[in-house]
Amino acid sequence: MKKIITAVLSASLIFGSFSVFAENTDDTLTSSVDVSVDGVLIDDTKSNDITDYNYNENGATSTHVIVNINMLQQPFTLDSFARLELYSMAGEFLDYDELWIGGTTTELVYDFEVPEYHIGESFILKVCSGITSVQYYDTVYYPGQQFVFSTYSYEIDDGITVNNNSIILDGIPCYHKAINFYYDGVYVDLQPSPRVIDGSAMVPVEFLSHYIGLSTFYDPAYNSQVVSLGNQYMYFNVGSTYTTLFDGDVTAPVPTQFVDGAVFVPLRTFADALGSQLDVYDNGTYFDIYMHSSPMVNKYFNDLFVNQQGISSRTNNLVWVSLSEYKVRVYEGKQYQWKPIRECTVGIGAPGTPTITGEFEYQYKDTWYYSSYYVGPCLVFYGGYALHSVLLNYDGTEYDGTVGAQVSHGCIRMKKVDIDWLASTINVGTKIYITP
Repeated sequence: MKKIITAVLSASLIFGSFSVFAENTDDTLTSSVDVSVDGVLIDDTKSNDITDYNYNENGATSTHVIVNINMLQQPFTLDSFARLELYSMAGEFLDYDELWIGGTTTELVYDFEVPEYHIGESFILKVCSGITSVQYYDTVYYPGQQFVFSTYSYEIDDGITVNNNSIILDGIPCYHKAINFYYDGVYVDLQPSPRVIDGSAMVPVEFLSHYIGLSTFYDPAYNSQVVSLGNQYMYFNVGSTYTTLFDGDVTAPVPTQFVDGAVFVPLRTFADALGSQLDVYDNGTYFDIYMHSSPMVNKYFNDLFVNQQGISSRTNNLVWVSLSEYKVRVYEGKQYQWKPIRECTVGIGAPGTPTITGEFEYQYKDTWYYSSYYVGPCLVFYGGYALHSVLLNYDGTEYDGTVGAQVSHGCIRMKKVDIDWLASTINVGTKIYITP
């Protein structure tokens, strides 16, 4: 039974079914007696399964209440201090205790000192922090929740009365479980590795964004990691749960944070923004998490011309030259998933020496020298055709810097800054796709 409950709890942390490590004052429980702590009604009908305990004003008294927690062992247990608070049935704070939990902790014993009371009285126990959950009989409680329990006495066969001022709970420590991540059915080796932080699956957003074709950059002015899909943006604010997802603001379950030199964000928040379904499988010592492909991302890619045409490349870059627009557009990714990374205006072949059209490949790099000027670098893609710089003086200034016009003998002329960037970005074998 404990193993089943543990598996359900672990998966529920990722799905977000329970509010872990958050104050929860909305869990109002039905009660035959109006008892509350912090304004939350407590259900004393669920306090325990003992039906024959009795309250005897002339019986035994005590000034202590003992709470024993049997810790269910978890891999990758995180060090923490688990805090519990004890209240009277009138909601009066009585005492608190904090105990350390580590990877070898098997039991916690809380000893609350309270005013003298008769065995048989009831108390309210609040789970505060430092522990994933506790279970009392068949009910699981999370940080921010509280419940009623009773001390009790009973008689055994020989007439001896047994008095008990303690209860026993099962507890789950805070822990980190390894995550195997899959996108659209394919395993993705995210770097740094994803992990569970404060009950939520967290992922390195830069790595994941690039993998599925999104652009991303860190904005130091706002301490935010910005993720873009075309002209739509997500802003993950480091150190805050406040997150802007395209046109709306949301509160994430845990803050965006730096981990191992990378920005980590809640996977659930990221996936929901993209309309992606998450399937989570708890395998005991690790999670398998499957993120379905995003319909938003798929539509964005499908609407791009080069993806509609199904153009492929032997490298992870593609260059599209649109002669009618006098544009060179550079893409990164793969067939059907090209994303634009740079665009510039260029000069093309003059009417008498038009630029060739079709699909070609970048073959080699060269520099061409003439009596009064030179062009370079030259990225040759077919015979004497190349993408190269505008005409340059030998001192590096422009001899003829015309772009946006039909000016060449058939080559594609680019500003020096653009052709230098292109030469440093694409590899031999990159597809050069030229359309009218």
